[in-house]
Amino acid sequence: MALTCAAVALAGSVVLGGGGAAGVPAPVASPPLGDDYYTSRQMERGLPGVADLPAGWTVATSGPGVGLSTLDLCTFMAGGPPFNTTIVTRTYVHRGGARLTVDIVASGAESARRTVTETAAVPRTCPTATNGDGLTRRNTALPLPATGDASAGVISVPVSAQQSEPRVYSAVVALGQVWAGFLQTGGEQAGFAPIVTAGTSAARRISAAPTTAELERALLTTADLPAGFRQTSAADTREFFTADDCAGKPVDHGTPATFVHRTFVQGDVTVRVAAGTAERAGALIKGMACPSFTALKLPATDLTTNAGVVYPGRPVRARAVFVYREVFTELVATVPDRAGIPAIEKILEDGWLGKVFAVYYPENPTGRRVEHLTRGNTFGPR
Repeated sequence: MALTCAAVALAGSVVLGGGGAAGVPAPVASPPLGDDYYTSRQMERGLPGVADLPAGWTVATSGPGVGLSTLDLCTFMAGGPPFNTTIVTRTYVHRGGARLTVDIVASGAESARRTVTETAAVPRTCPTATNGDGLTRRNTALPLPATGDASAGVISVPVSAQQSEPRVYSAVVALGQVWAGFLQTGGEQAGFAPIVTAGTSAARRISAAPTTAELERALLTTADLPAGFRQTSAADTREFFTADDCAGKPVDHGTPATFVHRTFVQGDVTVRVAAGTAERAGALIKGMACPSFTALKLPATDLTTNAGVVYPGRPVRARAVFVYREVFTELVATVPDRAGIPAIEKILEDGWLGKVFAVYYPENPTGRRVEHLTRGNTFGPR
């Protein structure tokens, strides 16, 4: 009855918006392997800090550790973590000597609920557990307040001849696409339930939208642009939200809840960039697929939905849109004529490709290396 048997089904490529029109790249989304639900950076938001826990706890480490993602409660032996599953772990110590490990595992809603079911069954399927050192523990159900989508707890008590060993309190809480595991060694039972409640509340932060500061990492700066550009405060932000399709009908992706932008000018050239969150960003890209639009050359990447077009008319307007998860970035440039388009394409190549990734991966903004392909598991950002 190991709690580590569930594995995530890897998502394949998904085509959004149908095929591209002539000269326009077909928008394609390819979710990174092992990153189908949340990135490890998102999941780290859900690990409780000291302020989230009852008094007396301090953080010991963040990273790999023996928690419920690797511990079999029926043998009390640690195994390997689930394959192709994003996991974040943090351990804590209490001034009274107890230790706590919190895991958050992105394995999907079905797997999360199954993990709770398996945990709830431990007192029945293995009422006693003996490890390789011969230490035997008795497993009984640990009552918990209702929390998350489903939850279960177990208390593991050494048998009478081995009372010097501490009790172990464990709990699993399903919360959407993730489950949180809490494993406390030592301490009092009365103090464990408040930890589970507080930790579950903290885990809800995972699904929070990116902050303004995080979105700003996706914006160009003057250092990313050729010499001579200066930043100005003037910008028509409406231009970022809508585009006319082939029939002249506006297509929008909704006003983002959080939105940042910058505008740069150099003579009669204007470059506007924006980053935000929107559920319908793919609709905007679909509206950009029109035979009368010329393709704007985009650097190759297979980790995002993207499109780039040059609109007819003068002055010439060009637009590039990148989408990764709920985050979109846009670049809208205006140049006097088409002779200026290669310079815009070079800006995309040199300074802006994949800056959408910087929101979640500031250490890997181009998205050319997915953070958890090394062994199929992630223990915090690499």
